[in-house]
This record gives sequence, C-alpha cells and structure tokens, in this order.
Amino acid sequence: MRIGNILAIGGIREPAPKDMGEAVQKAASDKFKIDLDNITEGKRARITIEQTGNEVVVNFVDKKILDEQNIQILGYQLFNLVDQLAAEENKKAGQAEVILDFSNVEYLSATALGKLIILNKKLGNAGISLKLQKIDPEIYETFEITRLNKLFTIINPPPSLSREYPPTLGF
Repeated sequence: MRIGNILAIGGIREPAPKDMGEAVQKAASDKFKIDLDNITEGKRARITIEQTGNEVVVNFVDKKILDEQNIQILGYQLFNLVDQLAAEENKKAGQAEVILDFSNVEYLSATALGKLIILNKKLGNAGISLKLQKIDPEIYETFEITRLNKLFTIINPPPSLSREYPPTLGF
C-alpha cells in the first residue's frame, strides 16, 4: 500500500490493550544497567523497555512506523540501547537477549525495515541476540517476500498469507 511516497507495510488490526505511555517505562529489574534517560535524550520515546532476567523486551509506542523523522528517532533510541547493553558493566551481568515486540505495530515502512537490519548487525557485533515477536500477518508477509524472515529469528511467526515466491534475481 502506498501513502503519498511512503511504502506502508501491514494492515489494520485491533489496538494493543496495554498502555504504551509517553515515556520509556522503568525496567523491571536491575540485571542490566540501562540509563533510560540517555536512550531518549529528551526526545519523545518511540519505545518502551521491560527487563525479565536476561531478556530485554522492546515495545514500539507508535502503531504506524512511517514518518521519516520518527524512524530516525526510533533508530537512535534502539542504537543507544545496544550501546548500553554492550557496555562492559552489562557484559559482566550475562548475555542479554533483545526481543522486539510488534504487537502494537500496524504499519511499517521500508525505512524502518532498514533500521531493523542495522540493529540486527549492531547487536550481532556486540554478541547480543535479537528476536522478533507478535508480528502482524500482513507485515510478516513482507518479511517473507523480502526474505527477512531468514535473517531474523522470529518467535511464533504467523501462518503464511503468501504463496511461494520465486528465488530472487540477484539485484
């Protein structure tokens, strides 16, 4: 679906029942030292963070991740989280695992997909695993078409809506 000159990926579904709020939520534990104020640096939070043991669950505040400026802020906040998790003091605390929760996301732009690819690389370089969960079936179809479902570890992927796609042509 095209909205202006922005490619929108996904479909409409019921809003997530939990309150996403304006600011990053306080972490549930102090397993990893995460400076939540440093992640947002005074900008409106695009993510919320919850910790349970070694898992750091990141929820997206926005239902529609389409706006270029908001995607830049989102990327900045995600990359700040990676930097903090990769810090020496957190390495001593154990192996972190970042889980991106898409339960609130209805639309996702191609630019946002690019940020996810960069995030995956940054986390991998830091020795931190990344998993994606609760992806809308229509957004997941885009992951299948682009073969990103092979790049990312996806927890309980939705049933495929798509038909079998031919191999890519290499460009």
